[in-house]
Amino acid sequence: MSRRTIDRSLPTHLHVQLRELLTDGIRRGEWPVGSQLPSIRELIDTHEVSLPVVRMALDALVEAGIIRTEHGRGSFVVRVPESGTMRLLLFLLCNRSRLDPFFSRVLSGAERAASDAGCALVYRQIEPDDVGGAARQLSALAVEGVVCTGDIDDDSYRALVDSELPFALAGGLLRQHPAPPEVRIIGNDNFQGGRLATDHLLAAGHRRIGLITGPVVSRHWKLRRLGYEAALREAGVPFDPALVVECPSDSADAAEPVIARLLSKQPDVTALFAGNDRYALGAYRALRSLGRRPPLGLSIVGYDDLDFAETLEPPLTTIQPDIEGIGEGAVGLLMEAFAGQPSRQVLRRVRLLERGSVVPFIG
Repeated sequence: MSRRTIDRSLPTHLHVQLRELLTDGIRRGEWPVGSQLPSIRELIDTHEVSLPVVRMALDALVEAGIIRTEHGRGSFVVRVPESGTMRLLLFLLCNRSRLDPFFSRVLSGAERAASDAGCALVYRQIEPDDVGGAARQLSALAVEGVVCTGDIDDDSYRALVDSELPFALAGGLLRQHPAPPEVRIIGNDNFQGGRLATDHLLAAGHRRIGLITGPVVSRHWKLRRLGYEAALREAGVPFDPALVVECPSDSADAAEPVIARLLSKQPDVTALFAGNDRYALGAYRALRSLGRRPPLGLSIVGYDDLDFAETLEPPLTTIQPDIEGIGEGAVGLLMEAFAGQPSRQVLRRVRLLERGSVVPFIG
C-alpha cells in the first residue's frame, strides 16, 4: 500500500484526500486494472480515518467508473483514470424531471463541460416536497462542487450554502429576488427575451397582446413579464392587466383551459406571448377547441425553442436561449471557484427564431 496518507493540516476534506490517494495509486500501477483495493478496515487503519470517510471516497470512485464494489468481496479496479486531479461534481436537479426537455439539455451541456475539464459529473434529483432532500444528497456524496438547477426552493438553497461547497446555479430559477451577489449563477436574459417576443408581435401590427406566464413568485417569470410590459410601454401601448394570465403549473395541459378562458373573456386579443413553448402548445390546442388555428386565429410567440417547437403546425416562432451553454457555463463558474476567482453572475443573450406562427395584424 502507498506510504502516503492523510494530511490533516490541509483544508481539503478527508474523504477527498483519500479518494485522490487511491486514484494516484491506481495511476501509478500500485493497483492495476482487475486488482483488489485494500479492504475498508485496512484503509481505516492505514489512514486513521472513520468508516464514513472511507465509504464516501470509495463511492466517489464507483461514481467515476474507476472501481466497482462487490458485496462481501471488496473493491476492484475497473479503469485507470487520466493524469491530473479528478474532481467529482454533482449535478443536482430540484423539483423537475430529468426528462424535462429544458433541463435535460442543461445536463448535457454540464456533462460536456465537466468532461472537457477532466471532471466526473454525477446526477441526483430532488423530488417536489422532499424537505431535506438536498442536504441528504450533499452529505452522502464525496463531491467537490455542485451545479444546481431546476426550481430551486429555499430548502435546497440553504442546503447548498450550509454545505460550504462551491456551487453554481444553472438556469437562474432561484426563488430569491434577486440572487445574492455572492452566488455564482448563469441564466438566460429573461427580461430581454420577454421584450424581444413582444416587440416582434408589436412590429407585426398587434396591439391587443395577451401574456400567459407561470407564477411570478419565480424570478424568471417575473422578468419575462417585465420585458413584455417594457415593450408595450416603449411602443406607447397601454398595459392591460386583463390580458395577463397565470398558469398554475408548467405544462401544456394546464395552459390550455387558461388560454381558452382568456380568449373567451378577451375576444379582441390578436396575439399571444406564451411564456414558454409548453404554454404555446396549450394555446395551439385551445385554438383548435375553439375552431380556430394559428396564426390567422392568433399569432403566437413561445419561449425556450424546445424540440417540438419546429414540428408544430405551423412551426412556432419562439425565443431561443443557449440551453446547453447554461450547463457549460455553470461548470465554468465552478472551475473559477476552484481557482479562487471571485463569484460572478452571467446573463446569456437570447434570440428570436422566426417561423410561421406570427402574421401581420389586419384591422
